[in-house]
Amino acid sequence: ELLPPSFDIVRVSPDGRAVIAGKAAPGAQVTVSAGEKRIGTVTADDRGDWVLVPDAPIPPGDQILSLQAKSGSTGAISSSQSAIISIPERPDEEVLVAITEPNAPTRQLVQGAAGELAQVPAAGKPFISVAAIDLLLAGDKAEGSDRGEADGAADAGTAIFSGRARAGSRVNLYLDDQFIGTTTANKSGVWLLRSGVAVAAGTHRLRVDQIGAAGEVLLRAEVQFVRQAAGSLSISGQQVHILRGNYLWQIARNLFGAGHAYSYIYNENRDQIRDPDLIYPGQIFAIPVSEPADRTP
Repeated sequence: ELLPPSFDIVRVSPDGRAVIAGKAAPGAQVTVSAGEKRIGTVTADDRGDWVLVPDAPIPPGDQILSLQAKSGSTGAISSSQSAIISIPERPDEEVLVAITEPNAPTRQLVQGAAGELAQVPAAGKPFISVAAIDLLLAGDKAEGSDRGEADGAADAGTAIFSGRARAGSRVNLYLDDQFIGTTTANKSGVWLLRSGVAVAAGTHRLRVDQIGAAGEVLLRAEVQFVRQAAGSLSISGQQVHILRGNYLWQIARNLFGAGHAYSYIYNENRDQIRDPDLIYPGQIFAIPVSEPADRTP
């Protein structure tokens, strides 16, 4: 039975250049569409990873992307996921991307270096870069069962690293000087490595080496990134961005000084919260404008 395709990465720059990646059955032809218009078709590699860099920018406005996969004589299978993209008319405004699927919470994707991934290196010239680091932690829930996780503990899951290199070149990756895997840049010059490496909270260094035919290092790029500790809060204006390890009682205690005031957040965001004990990384909740009068625990 053919594996339904899925989205992992959807990065879109304000000018509409995009990089879209995910999983499918190895060797499957994956087609990304916006409504009735085909954005592009790519072939999943032998690990089931696929990466699409559309030829044309996605126009401003709201788009809903869908996925379909086909392998050999097997009939096409559609993904239950959709990617909702909102590209503003003004380039200084923020692009919004979210993944939706039936009976699951909407997951907002943080946007980053889509422009860099969409830049095609000059033919034949050495080139290597890191453009995106996506940490997809095991389990999407941020509910109370995670309350006991120790600060700084490593969390098993999937880390997806991606960037650019000369098409067909081999790329070795090292996390904090420890080898984590090798991959090959596709014909569009995009490399992607999916790893089960555990990434602890804190600052890390990712190194990528472009490898020559004799095993020598031709080029090297390094970047630092930070993984936030589980349970830390990300607050922007009158919104709280849910991270792994967050739960309503903890958020209310930090905002209002009383955990039982979680009901104020729940009532303000009933359209997103089906069960107060189940909230999910990627959700964005409005913070009530007025604090509860009773701050007594």
